[in-house]
Amino acid sequence: MTDVEGGAFGRVSNPCGLHVAIGNHPLVERHQIEEHRKLCATSGLPSHLMPSYLGLLCARSFIRIGTELAGMVIAGGIRPEEWPPPSEQMSRLIERLDLPFEDLAPHMDEVYHLDESSQQRIVDTLPKVADLMSGFASLKSAAAGGTEHPSQRTRT
Repeated sequence: MTDVEGGAFGRVSNPCGLHVAIGNHPLVERHQIEEHRKLCATSGLPSHLMPSYLGLLCARSFIRIGTELAGMVIAGGIRPEEWPPPSEQMSRLIERLDLPFEDLAPHMDEVYHLDESSQQRIVDTLPKVADLMSGFASLKSAAAGGTEHPSQRTRT
């Protein structure tokens, strides 16, 4: 889960091995936050799988408090049909993230291999999870008298 600025509310739940291997690298974190901001900017679009900055598939659904956008639930680390990426694309990724090849390469296959129906199930389930989180956030907001900023309401 993230806030509307792309910052994570906590640790990633059930991360793929590739994310575990590189997720704490400073440039990776910056790319993740930027990507989350871009995902948030697509608020008019329904949830669907799309390529991430790593080339893996991800989807998002929005957490709202009333009509106000408060954050997102994101699922990712899903292997696209063509994976791992071609060596040229892999070289660009390594350069962009400033990662040594030996840190990234051994983990390239440690991603989620999901068939089409499993991918669709994720896309269909994300809005339900976001609705549940929206309900929790709305209850917390009501208990606090509605005085918190939306990004602060869902942090606990």
